[in-house]
Amino acid sequence: MEDTLKIGQLTIGSKPEIVVVLSKELNDIEKLKENLSFIKSLKINFVEVRVDFLENISRLSEILDIIGDYNLYMIGTIRPQFEGGKFPFDENRLILFEELLEHPNVYLIDIELRSKVVKEVIELAKKKKKHVIVSYHDFEKTPEVEEIKNIYNQIKALSPTFPKISFKANSYLDVRKLHFAMAEYSDLKIYMSMGEYGKVSRVDSFIFGSVFTYTFVGEAAAPGQIDLFTLRTLLKILY
Repeated sequence: MEDTLKIGQLTIGSKPEIVVVLSKELNDIEKLKENLSFIKSLKINFVEVRVDFLENISRLSEILDIIGDYNLYMIGTIRPQFEGGKFPFDENRLILFEELLEHPNVYLIDIELRSKVVKEVIELAKKKKKHVIVSYHDFEKTPEVEEIKNIYNQIKALSPTFPKISFKANSYLDVRKLHFAMAEYSDLKIYMSMGEYGKVSRVDSFIFGSVFTYTFVGEAAAPGQIDLFTLRTLLKILY
């Protein structure tokens, strides 16, 4: 299994990559530009565009162009309500994924394992020679190790670029369970524990092969996220 992967001009896997989640600011152009300038000043490469937060979906192309002007690598995500997001439908996302994949600065898209259109979205991405994250989130609990591995193997069977799993940690034991399960896999992946107990995983999961760690500017998009400046400082000290 390869230890690194080339995406654009970047080598993924040589160090943890910070991904800044763009959510509510997508509806405020001035705030968006302010945040993008701050992100760029800290030499961050990746942002996740949470399209499900966009109130006027007809502005998607405009928003993508604004972010593209900052030469940031985009992960396009349209998180549905059944997976903790805001988008009300599942199948209706296909046309939006097509629009995301057309943009030159969108290098990856994120689609949920439980989506009815997961295979169609993966096929769309492959046709456009783009990368795919197939994800699974549980905002309530961390299952037992064997169930974690079962979910992960279901994702791997779809052959995405990166499997992604994220579970709510209700204790430090939950964090240990997830690390223990992921340590058995040598492939490049994305995983984290959510919630206060899970904060440590935002920093140390890279040791077990997790290549991306997610953060925010202003307001967290998921429980347990560490703000951008703090996370960047911690990663610079450790890696």
